Amino acid sequence: AAPWTYQWKTTKASFEKEQCTPEKTYGVFDSKSNLYRKYREFFKKEYSQSAAFDISNFSLSDLGAVQKPCIFLAVNFSQAEKILSLILTQVDSPKVFGLGDWNYYSGEIKKLILGIKKPGWKVYGPTGWSPSVTKRSKSFTDKIKAKLNYAPSPVAAYTYDAMTLALHSSCSKNTSFDTLSRSLPLLRKYKGITETNNFDSDMLMISFWKRNLRYERIWPFKTENPW
Repeated sequence: AAPWTYQWKTTKASFEKEQCTPEKTYGVFDSKSNLYRKYREFFKKEYSQSAAFDISNFSLSDLGAVQKPCIFLAVNFSQAEKILSLILTQVDSPKVFGLGDWNYYSGEIKKLILGIKKPGWKVYGPTGWSPSVTKRSKSFTDKIKAKLNYAPSPVAAYTYDAMTLALHSSCSKNTSFDTLSRSLPLLRKYKGITETNNFDSDMLMISFWKRNLRYERIWPFKTENPW
């Protein structure tokens, strides 16, 4: 999977694209999670300390009278599902940004938002893979859909690449990055090794939104590269 820092940078680029200023941007975090505490540190530094809330005591009243707020939900999707539903039904034209395991649950997110009648909102979640990121990924997706009747999630692609790398490393003496990235049938495009020892590849953004009661899903939406 991609480094957590890339998820933040991709999400931050989407903040900027949606003109989310510090005055109208709020963060909701799971303080029990070390990962989400790191996101909270970035958010407080670059946006607002007073607008960072723990999910255990956050309520919609914390948003005040801000019009078209931007809300960063740095919690896993099972925790976020209830509050996401409240935001989309009770807040005017919100822009919601999720991360972490949200990219695994794009189907569940779509199911949730299909029941929302109120227009004007947008929901974003970063991912390290999409079925169209490479020709090999498209072929992989088509084969899975033909066999199982549903498209694979990003975790399927991560697992496929990880197992391919593990098998190659077990059976070959040449395990340099160039060999791994160029000669193996991997599903993602890799550019090097990150400081967290992940393979370096682009992040994408899954986007859902609704205008005039019409649903659209764009996958992937590639943000401007912010780093």
